[in-house]
Amino acid sequence: MNTQESARAMYEAWNNRDWDTLRQSIHPDCVYTGPDGQQVNGVDDCLATAWTSFADGFPDGHLDVRSLHSDGDVAISEVRFSGTHSNTWEGIPPTDKRVTFDVCNILEFRDGQIFRERDYLDTLGLFAELGVVEMPE
Repeated sequence: MNTQESARAMYEAWNNRDWDTLRQSIHPDCVYTGPDGQQVNGVDDCLATAWTSFADGFPDGHLDVRSLHSDGDVAISEVRFSGTHSNTWEGIPPTDKRVTFDVCNILEFRDGQIFRERDYLDTLGLFAELGVVEMPE
C-alpha cells in the first residue's frame, strides 16, 4: 500500500470506528502532536489523543478528505470534519451543536505504519462553534 492509500485507509477506518485497524496502523514509536503543540507517544496515547477522543465527543463525526498529497513516506491532507458534539469532549459538556471545520493532517509513515502525526486546525473557531468562547472582534 502506498502512502496515499495508507492515509485514506486511516480516515476510512476512523469513519467506520475500526479501532483495530487504526491500532495496527500505528508504529510502536509513534509521536502525535496536536494543534496545541502538545505531544504524546506510543500506540495507546496516539490512538486516544489523535483518533478516539473526537469519536467519543462527536459520535456521528465524519472525515471527508478534501485533498491529499504525498511524497515518499509523508502524506499531507486537508480533511473536513463534521459532527455533533453530543458527549463530553476535552472537558466540555455536550452542547449538541453541529460543527464543521478543516484540519491539516500530516502523517509520516515508517514500516507502513504511522510514525509521526501532526494536526493543525482552528481550535478557537471550533470552540466558538461549540459556543464555549466568543470570537474576538
